[in-house]
Amino acid sequence: MSPPVIATRSAPAATVQQLVADGVHPLLARLYAARGVTRVRDVASDFGQLAGMDTMLNLRTMARLLAEAVLAGKRLLIVADYDADGATACAVGLRALRTLERTRATWPRTASSTATV
Repeated sequence: MSPPVIATRSAPAATVQQLVADGVHPLLARLYAARGVTRVRDVASDFGQLAGMDTMLNLRTMARLLAEAVLAGKRLLIVADYDADGATACAVGLRALRTLERTRATWPRTASSTATV
């Protein structure tokens, strides 16, 4: 196994300066600029940039079906990818279902298994 390589990426100075002027920490400004971020709103952590609920196809229908399944005590299966967003989505889903106290949740044990709630 070869040792890890740390690559230094170039970052447009003007973009870094603008991000810093907009309140971004200088180190984060350089990292963001090196990855193509040019505006603070592109990395905003508030909910203002999220798509509206009515723009998500079938969201209300799926929410109703999930609520009905939980109330009926049906078994649910969460299938998630084994990458950062998939694991996060699975963890959030399991935590949410556990808080309903109507479900039993288990975490996957192997890359080929899924979580049963």
